[in-house]
Amino acid sequence: MNGLLQICEQLKNSMKKLIVMAAVALSLNAEAQTDKGDWMVGGNICFRTNKNNSNFSFSPNAGYFFARNFVAGANLQTDFEKTGDIKSSTVGLGPFARYYFGEGAFKPFAVTEFNYLLLSTKYNGNKTNTNGYGWLLGIGGAAFISNDVALEAVAGYNYSQFASASSNTGFSLNFGFQVYINKGKMASLKKGKITD
Repeated sequence: MNGLLQICEQLKNSMKKLIVMAAVALSLNAEAQTDKGDWMVGGNICFRTNKNNSNFSFSPNAGYFFARNFVAGANLQTDFEKTGDIKSSTVGLGPFARYYFGEGAFKPFAVTEFNYLLLSTKYNGNKTNTNGYGWLLGIGGAAFISNDVALEAVAGYNYSQFASASSNTGFSLNFGFQVYINKGKMASLKKGKITD
């Protein structure tokens, strides 16, 4: 329980920092890198609560802008939880899509993702494995602190279902960052050159 309270306090402090950084980013004249041909690499941290439990996860992702403001790609979900004597870990892999709105240093977006999930649970020395799927539907905002880096927050609805368990639903709040690489820089990176 103390560990959960520490995570809550850290998330609260992170949210305060994110708000300050978003305000600073809004005052900058940054050009958001969300044009066709650009790339996005980053990840987020999620603290989720629902009627049964709370947990902590990290999800790295990578995506390609197929059109201006529309990115699609893949994300890896890693989730760890301990409730009493029960320890569980989940690994998921699947696609995601986002659509960004507006121009400037702060861009709101809509996001959806789907993951194929593998769940491993340990209890009283016994280990069980099962598979399933999950999805997220949410909205968020990216605060560009430079032309290439944005801090972000995503709020949404999560659903997951495993073969040997009941469904799990709830609200999630994610914090993370993304690095945006425009197509010119990506071409230079492929050639082994680093440009400003």
